[in-house]
Amino acid sequence: MDTSIKKIDKGVEVNYHGPGTYIQIVGNWDGWKKPIDLEKVTERSYSTFLRVPNGIYQYQYIVDGNWKVLEKETNIVASDSGEYNHILSVGDFDYKQIVYFDWPEPANQVYLHIQPNWDKSFQLTKKEGIFYFVTKLPFGTYQYKFCVDGEWKYRTDLPIVQNEDQSINNVVEISPGKQITSLFFNDCLPDIPIRYFRYLMHIPKEYHESLLQGNQTKPWPLILFLHGSEACGNQPDQFKKSGIFKHLEDSSIPFIFASPICPNDYVFMDNFEILIELIYDIIEQYKIDRSKIYIVGMGSGARTTLKMIRKFSYLIAATALFDGNYQSVDFEFDKEDAEDVSPSWIFHLLGPGKESKDTLGHIKKFQKNQGEKVKLSVFESSKYTDVRENFMGNDLFEWLMKYSRTNFIKNNV
Repeated sequence: MDTSIKKIDKGVEVNYHGPGTYIQIVGNWDGWKKPIDLEKVTERSYSTFLRVPNGIYQYQYIVDGNWKVLEKETNIVASDSGEYNHILSVGDFDYKQIVYFDWPEPANQVYLHIQPNWDKSFQLTKKEGIFYFVTKLPFGTYQYKFCVDGEWKYRTDLPIVQNEDQSINNVVEISPGKQITSLFFNDCLPDIPIRYFRYLMHIPKEYHESLLQGNQTKPWPLILFLHGSEACGNQPDQFKKSGIFKHLEDSSIPFIFASPICPNDYVFMDNFEILIELIYDIIEQYKIDRSKIYIVGMGSGARTTLKMIRKFSYLIAATALFDGNYQSVDFEFDKEDAEDVSPSWIFHLLGPGKESKDTLGHIKKFQKNQGEKVKLSVFESSKYTDVRENFMGNDLFEWLMKYSRTNFIKNNV
């Protein structure tokens, strides 16, 4: 059996190829109320034109009175009730999301199996010591499992689910506004020892909704969020429970967020050029406003940001920096570099010692030299936790959005 979907004008043509004499479709465009007949085209071919408003819809076939989901098709998604339906989009809206699966442990061959098509396997590619597979899946919740050298396995460090038959699988939820984990491989900078790293992406629901409304030309601002040294090596699902990411899913912040997770034994501060390559990679995948690319850094991520704006200020519209351990050298810019430094809002946690006060003096000197482009907020170190969890709010976002880069030129890095 085979089906196909063909978009025409403001509707969609739905086709069915397979056994049966009376074929219908029924879907959630009208609350699953009224089946629609498909017209017979050939002996085993049926078709209809579905004219409904632009959007994403779920549906099933009714073949000779029996509701069916054709399991060999790829446009299948789990509904909120846990049942499976076909899915289609009307209009220029991509209902699928890029998803990365990887197996980090030693093996010879690794295959991936994804619900509901358990019989179908995908071989993972080995690169830089890990096995990975990239695909696009419709929005929904999926169970999956790995076959590692002939043995069924699941990853204990990722979300799992135990079914009624006691089987245990990994599970991933793909939906608008849900954080996703991606992989970035360093294919451009051989002198940098970091060969790959994971990063979290948060795509706001409004991003998808704008596509749903046919507004594909609207670009979105990007915030690159750089964590501190304490988060290096963390698994994505642990990392996204802290800091700004734990607030994103309940918000309507009009930014796309990306946060690279630095591998153990490395620091981005010494390898910051790789982060610029990540930005270019994200630009190729999503509709990013190239004049509104921002960096927010915490701890060592703040110091990394200061290094980045020395060399790549032409790309970075504005930055926000949060740290209590700045060093005076962080704010020593050559005259040429200082002329075009990206606007920055500096959050400084003032400690009791002389070193912290001396650093504050360097920051104020930097602020004086840069004028209105630098905003400074000073807090007592005793308020570290409260400020750390809440400094990224509407005031900061509104301040960032005041700035943009009118010219975007990719220099060689």
